[in-house]
Amino acid sequence: MSQIVSTQDFTEIADIQGDIVVMTNGGACIIVEIFSTNFALLSQDEQMSKIVGFSSFLNSITFPLQILVINKRVDISNYIAVLKSEETHAQNPEANAYISAYTNFVQNLVKDNIVLDKRFFAVISYSPLESGVIGLVDPKDIVEKAKASLQSKAQSVQSLLTRMNFQSKILADDALKGVYLSLYIQ
Repeated sequence: MSQIVSTQDFTEIADIQGDIVVMTNGGACIIVEIFSTNFALLSQDEQMSKIVGFSSFLNSITFPLQILVINKRVDISNYIAVLKSEETHAQNPEANAYISAYTNFVQNLVKDNIVLDKRFFAVISYSPLESGVIGLVDPKDIVEKAKASLQSKAQSVQSLLTRMNFQSKILADDALKGVYLSLYIQ
């Protein structure tokens, strides 16, 4: 008789407590979402500034950090339908012509290029070894120590990102579950 296997059996996540992801190996992590800017639209000086800032960011990090990029193809058919609806309801002929031209532009853009939604995350990990010898520390204490350590590291990352004019936020509860769900259901 075969045993039913759950997706949870393949993940290393034991629990999510607020903004802390507790791992099955006793470790933990915190995830900072980084809101992107369109690099191609920046001037050459602004691009160089971002590159130098990112280099400085990487050199300033004194702990393990993973950068996660999630690319998802975007279906804009609903957006095009809304544009066409607005075009038929436009009272002003100039507005109608503008909406029609814009709709054609978007359709041609999508025909020639894949539209992607990109999301960026900094995953900051915590090892139970940071709390001392494994087995001598109560598992409940590990979560509290992980939380203190991870929140300090996350604030450091956010401070460095702010220097480069990037906005960021620490994910918690439903936002964390949504990110993990999007990774496993594609």
